[in-house]
Order: sequence, then C-alpha cells, then structure tokens
Amino acid sequence: AGYLMPFFYLGFVTAAFTNFNLVALGVIGVVMAVLYIQLSPKYNKSQVVQAGPANANDLDNELD
Repeated sequence: AGYLMPFFYLGFVTAAFTNFNLVALGVIGVVMAVLYIQLSPKYNKSQVVQAGPANANDLDNELD
C-alpha cells in the first residue's frame, strides 16, 4: 500500500492546516477517491465492444 502513502500524508496536512470538521474531510476524501479511481489507468481499462450479428427481421424494424 506504499502507493497510497501520499494520500495518507495529504490527509494529515489538510486536517492540520484547515478548520474543516470530520464530515468535510470525509467528503473531500470520497471525492479524491472517486477521482483517483476514474483517472487511474489501473482501474480504468477500456473494453472493446464486439458488434453482434444484425437481426434481419423486418417486423422488428417496422414503425407503427
């Protein structure tokens, strides 16, 4: 868990130099966690979607 240590230290520095309560620090932590998950290529792997066979049923494509 060494790659998470900067966030650990950043939390202590933020708590020491601001007058935020625990709820505000928790919200900031959740926002940072969501941003980290969204931006990290380790968790954000793009998946290739394979196109299936086209359905040749004309009744499904007909409009009322």
